[in-house]
Amino acid sequence: MDGIKGFGADRHIAKKIITLLYPEKALGVFSTPHFEHFASKLGLDPNLATRELFREDYESSTVGEKFEGFNHLFFKWRNEHAPEVDILALKAFLYTEFPVPAPETVPERAGVLGVTGLLFEPENEMGVVSMFSEYHHKLGFPFIVKIQNGFPDATVIDNEGQPVTIEFEHKASNFILHGHPSGICDLVVCWENDLGAQTIEPDILALKDRIKEIIRNRFREEASTE
Repeated sequence: MDGIKGFGADRHIAKKIITLLYPEKALGVFSTPHFEHFASKLGLDPNLATRELFREDYESSTVGEKFEGFNHLFFKWRNEHAPEVDILALKAFLYTEFPVPAPETVPERAGVLGVTGLLFEPENEMGVVSMFSEYHHKLGFPFIVKIQNGFPDATVIDNEGQPVTIEFEHKASNFILHGHPSGICDLVVCWENDLGAQTIEPDILALKDRIKEIIRNRFREEASTE
């Protein structure tokens, strides 16, 4: 579904096409926030579906993967609790029993960074790539050689002039979740190291621990020149 261009951020038209073509596999809920609302009411964890289908955390999944994951999740719930209920009845039940609240004027987002070009904390892997590209020189990597689709994601040059291979992840645990082999890349660059005392190979660079320090140092430098 994500290969269908021009249908907007949530690709409602693409979802409607899929629902018409595969009525036994698509519930007919076209809004990701609506799916999230219904899942929370039924106590369903979308991470379970995206990890099972795509080996991705929910927040790191694409729009199409989230759509497929939610349909997988809700059809599984129906088969376990009400297998005799058809698709239309299930959809009607969800919207009747769990009315969707009116959207907030300002959407809930991750923590505010409030610096030029970076208003919010990264919410997915692409946000980590963008942030690293913005601050790579401050992080000790003066040159980016390449960023690619395959594993590992990037090659950079460090302050010693040595090449370093990088795998980007939103959270450090995703490196394990995605089944990446150890010993091939040199560094995991993520927003947050959520592994606690657990260690992995390669090393981890958590931007959450570094970016605010970089921002504070920049403000001190600017203040000292005034």
